[in-house]
Amino acid sequence: MNLGDLWIGDEVEIIRSGRIGKFLGTNKGKARVQIKDKVLLVLPSGLRLAPEKKFQRSAETESKSEPKESTQKSFFQESYSFNPEIDLHIGALQPSKKNDKPVAILEFQLRKLREFLDNAVRLRAPKVHIIHGRGTGTLRMETMHMIEGIPEKVSIFPTNNDGGVTVYFKY
Repeated sequence: MNLGDLWIGDEVEIIRSGRIGKFLGTNKGKARVQIKDKVLLVLPSGLRLAPEKKFQRSAETESKSEPKESTQKSFFQESYSFNPEIDLHIGALQPSKKNDKPVAILEFQLRKLREFLDNAVRLRAPKVHIIHGRGTGTLRMETMHMIEGIPEKVSIFPTNNDGGVTVYFKY
């Protein structure tokens, strides 16, 4: 990414972690990105513009327009089938990626975690359990950063000898 194309205040995404922050300017060829109360220095190659939030049509607008396809699950079907636990060990998520580079594995794990948390909040799950493993602590740290950014989160409890967390939500 060319830092000259960014405006101060633009929302950017840190590719490695999926975290969204605000561009504050540059410092010695790196981007200054604010996430909550922290300012991070990030290489331009590790950034991209944050995806724009999609406009959600209201239920009333949807019912007046084209009918839903019969293959689309209802909110209740999705809620019922939602598994409130995710195991981020690569062998459990996608065994075929076991031999990939560690960075590629971490990016895949974080993408799956983001999808899982987005679904949990969208479906109003009261709690979820995330197994990140003990390892070097990188995935645990990134998991905690991602969870901290969820406004609906009420509390976080470590589980499995600090190899996982249970997250409670309030809507």
